[in-house]
Amino acid sequence: MGSGDGMKELIEKLAAKIDDLKTSLDKLAPLAPVAEQLVTLPSKVVALQSSAFENQEQVRALNLAILRAENAQREGRPHAEDNGNTTGEGSINRARQGPIPPLENDRQPPRGRFRQELPE
Repeated sequence: MGSGDGMKELIEKLAAKIDDLKTSLDKLAPLAPVAEQLVTLPSKVVALQSSAFENQEQVRALNLAILRAENAQREGRPHAEDNGNTTGEGSINRARQGPIPPLENDRQPPRGRFRQELPE
């Protein structure tokens, strides 16, 4: 009779597990219509993070150009808008004429953050 009790106990555990799975499926059922859209979500997140990083770099370059223009004005050098010069010493375009030096707190983006990891 010991094996009959064990079998009954096993069936009760299996029934409880099936009830848990049914509850989980009932909770997930509303997501079924959008499942295909959810599949593309990770790649969209990666693209968004990449775009945000690129925009951050553009803002950083603009801030540097503004700082250079402000410093030029403080030092009394003519500004591009003041003298009509768009390529001279005091021009904001000067920032575009060469590489932008790194800022003091410049840091690289985390490695692998903007790349989609493939499941193994």
